[in-house]
Amino acid sequence: MSRTVSTRRSLTAAALLMAGLLLVVTGLFLPTGQSASAQGAEFTFTLYGGNEVPPIASSATGTVTLELGDGEMTYHLQASGAAFTMAHIHNGLAGANGPVVAFLLPVQDPPVTTVDVTGTISEADLLGEFAGN
Repeated sequence: MSRTVSTRRSLTAAALLMAGLLLVVTGLFLPTGQSASAQGAEFTFTLYGGNEVPPIASSATGTVTLELGDGEMTYHLQASGAAFTMAHIHNGLAGANGPVVAFLLPVQDPPVTTVDVTGTISEADLLGEFAGN
């Protein structure tokens, strides 16, 4: 997975993105040979502290754009206003904090205050119940 991370770094850990990406990953990855009409579909999500489980008050903001491909998903994550230690996707419904199934930003030590990450997640990158699928 290739990633570019902003070099601006700061003080403490923040949790804005951890559950802020409450996406049901099932169905996001297209098996080889799926309909081309689904491939290339793009989704943009606004991230905020209220998406956390439980919700938190935070001035941090962010967006993540996901583009579906043939057995992979490309993402562009931008966030600012907090000290970020990592970002990942949980498998769960809104209001639930399910298990992590994919990392968007690996652990940052020290944390970063601005995130601008682009990468690709393939089926091989999935964790937990989705590993290898």
